[in-house]
Amino acid sequence: MAEKTEKPTQKRLRDARKKGQVVKSPEIVTGFQMAVILGYFIVEGQGMMEAIWKMIDIAINSINLPIKVAAETVLAAFVFIMIRFMAGLIFILVITIVFSCMVQTGPVWASESLNPSFNKINIVNNAKNIFSMKSVFSLLKNILKILVLSLVFYYLLHQHVNMFQYLPTCGAECGVEVTFTLVKWLWGAFLICYLIFSVADYAFVHFQTMKELKMSKDDTKQEYKETEGNPEVKQKRRELQRETANGSLASNVKKSTVIVRNPTHIAVCLYYQPDETPLPVLLDKAQDHMALHVVEMAEKHTIPLVENIPLARALFKDVESGQAIPESLFEPVAELLRVIMSVSYDGSDD
Repeated sequence: MAEKTEKPTQKRLRDARKKGQVVKSPEIVTGFQMAVILGYFIVEGQGMMEAIWKMIDIAINSINLPIKVAAETVLAAFVFIMIRFMAGLIFILVITIVFSCMVQTGPVWASESLNPSFNKINIVNNAKNIFSMKSVFSLLKNILKILVLSLVFYYLLHQHVNMFQYLPTCGAECGVEVTFTLVKWLWGAFLICYLIFSVADYAFVHFQTMKELKMSKDDTKQEYKETEGNPEVKQKRRELQRETANGSLASNVKKSTVIVRNPTHIAVCLYYQPDETPLPVLLDKAQDHMALHVVEMAEKHTIPLVENIPLARALFKDVESGQAIPESLFEPVAELLRVIMSVSYDGSDD
């Protein structure tokens, strides 16, 4: 089996995308969610605390009411909190999940991944996945995540242990406020750690995905043949389309004063009539098999053919079809035309 050493081509990446094989880190999605939750509670935290205290007051004041009435009153306050705060948070989280996925992959509709496949339930393949590098990395990542977050949690609690000692004498409202503040700090610290994990995880996922999509040299050659076709055939098709599209190559050959060739790879059609053109004009040019085609047409229509490799190359490289020749080529072209025209005049005299 050929070694896969080549980077994946754009077609390979597009095909993988259709199968849902894209670079996407779930840690980034979780990190976005944590950031949104923290931001939401910073903005809405005060209002939520007031709503919770109001619900507690309602519950306390409902003690002497009939059970059914008290339950309905407390439930109504609870439902208000859920609709007012939790529904908005859930909606924002859904938008966040979609956004964080779009940021990583763009819009993806992996219809092929929905098709049933035996490989998905293949015991051997699943066993290999258990012991794959991806699984080992995921295990180490989760262990490190638990360890780091536990250390952060311990450090923050240790730093604020004095605050917890005074909570019993602080009062309920003060206690809730202190706890809420500590939770925000703890959540913020977790978020910073998670962002670091997200960057590392995305880098690994990108590396692993690109490694899985690598191609052998034979793969790249085969793909090129399938997508681009044989280079010679493609070039021939393109030039034939050009000839068909403008319909001018044959007429330009017939109109030419001389065809300069090199000897089979390049053919340049030059036109010069002193009464019509102040300077010689390059009517058309062709290369490879089309150059041979031009030569055949020139021979058929008895157009003068001159083999001049340096001049043919210079004309082909420096002059576009329909343009007059540049000053740098005046002398060699003029010498060529003098020879051609003198031969033509000698022939006409005979």
